[in-house]
Amino acid sequence: MPLKTIPLNPAWTGDTKLDLRAIYRKPSGDLTGGLPLRRHHAWEAKGLTYVTLADAESLSMAVPFLRANGLNPQDYVVGIDGDGRPTPWSTDLYLADTAATQVSADAALQALVAQFGVDVVEQIKGIKVPAHLRGDAKPAKAKATA
Repeated sequence: MPLKTIPLNPAWTGDTKLDLRAIYRKPSGDLTGGLPLRRHHAWEAKGLTYVTLADAESLSMAVPFLRANGLNPQDYVVGIDGDGRPTPWSTDLYLADTAATQVSADAALQALVAQFGVDVVEQIKGIKVPAHLRGDAKPAKAKATA
């Protein structure tokens, strides 16, 4: 079962009485613990990216908002917390999804390197292609047209 993340509702952020907690991803890719969602704009200013709600209590508070948007809260339950309550967060599922996404992204980048060469891909994408994806790839020769 993949991790289905709860979409961010702007009504949960800013000056609100809801004390929702959320998981954020740092620019380094590391994850945070349950940060207060009402400080969402402060976290964004620090470069953090919202991932999903962090715990069973936050999910239970978000249920009316999810239903109002035509979403089924049960679709976001990925496990049971230590108190036996349904929770929307699973580190294991998140890491498995991230690994699968990375494999797919690596394959796409490797295909571009094989087709166009490392230098071209790095220049166009503005990235440094990781050593494990460089291989012996040489750009494909263009066919001469006469």
